[in-house]
Amino acid sequence: MTGYSIRRSGLENKFEISYYYVGREYRELIDRVFAVAYGYLGQRGELSLEISFAGRKKIREINASTRGIDKVTDVLSFQYMRGIKGRVAADAVADNDLYLGEIMICKSAAYKQAAEYGHSFEREIAFLAVHGLLHLMGYDHIADEEREEMERLQQQPQIGRASCRERG
Repeated sequence: MTGYSIRRSGLENKFEISYYYVGREYRELIDRVFAVAYGYLGQRGELSLEISFAGRKKIREINASTRGIDKVTDVLSFQYMRGIKGRVAADAVADNDLYLGEIMICKSAAYKQAAEYGHSFEREIAFLAVHGLLHLMGYDHIADEEREEMERLQQQPQIGRASCRERG
């Protein structure tokens, strides 16, 4: 479990991210895209969340038990704060409890999707992490209008550039 404080462009962006079963190279990638997303979404203050990688069996079990869908999925998000969509999370609570929730990414699904979409595994991990973060921030893709808004945010050039950078 490791927490990070990220500084970018003179603006102090803070995420305390607890990582479980996530290698260092992916932590650095996720830190980078979250720093960009944090700024793009106009956030301030310290936010905390958890990210873990899971296998097909575990993510299927959790998907079945929490959503009633007995199949493998690429990413699950468990939002802790409600009513923060489009708002600065720090303004939404009085006691500074800015725990957003948990993101769980299925590595094997990410490998498969990266091959299907013709991009790198790292790009897919970054995309799924940002997708999960947007869910934690209150965005969804059930209705067409919500889906379009979430896709627009995921495809912002600033976020895309941060997530597409390959490991050196």
